[in-house]
Amino acid sequence: MVLKRTPATLELAVAAMVIATLAGGLIGIYAAVMPRSVISRLAMIATLVGISIPTFLTGILLIYFFSIKLGWFPPFSRGDVVQIGWWSTGFLTFSGLKHLFLPAFTLAIFQVAMSTRVIRGEMMEVLVEDYIRTARAKGLSRLQVTFKHAIRNALIPFITIVGLQLGNLIAFAIVVETVFQWPGMGSLLIKAIGQNDQPVVITYIMIVAVMFVFINLTVDILYSVINPRIAYD
Repeated sequence: MVLKRTPATLELAVAAMVIATLAGGLIGIYAAVMPRSVISRLAMIATLVGISIPTFLTGILLIYFFSIKLGWFPPFSRGDVVQIGWWSTGFLTFSGLKHLFLPAFTLAIFQVAMSTRVIRGEMMEVLVEDYIRTARAKGLSRLQVTFKHAIRNALIPFITIVGLQLGNLIAFAIVVETVFQWPGMGSLLIKAIGQNDQPVVITYIMIVAVMFVFINLTVDILYSVINPRIAYD
């Protein structure tokens, strides 16, 4: 029962992570490179709001505006899916992607705020290092200094946060799945708790624990890929 619901939760978590990583990374880098601009200050205020608003309220507001008022996205369910063996995916259908956007965006909002603040803090520390000043003295453009020299060293803690975020997104997608009636592991867990179905609850916890271990292992391996100075014997 849990494995049947796993694809829906994983696709929701991965989509939310991609949104949070790209949006948070780009906003954080811009806020670090241009810290005194109006856009940077507005972006940091927006991240503070994103951290403060509860996820269920964000989901309800998005449903109200984008589903009820504007009618752009469906308010619930997963849409059409394609069966590939035991895996059911909504990535391959327009209906599946349309149904995925709102819950993934809702789940990503808090993580965008976290990613933005982490990458901004790390980038601001890196940008005052001696080798960055040397690169600027050589006449390199701001774009080259940022993306060729600075960002690679700032990515180490950012990748840690992203890895832990993915685990959190998988484990704590329960609220979003409940609000959007998403047929994932989280909604199954809520039903199992209500019915005192202990085997389902225990299985859910075990699967999520294995995912956490695998994600942390992957993050450790990526350390050595991004920063050659880190090596594992």
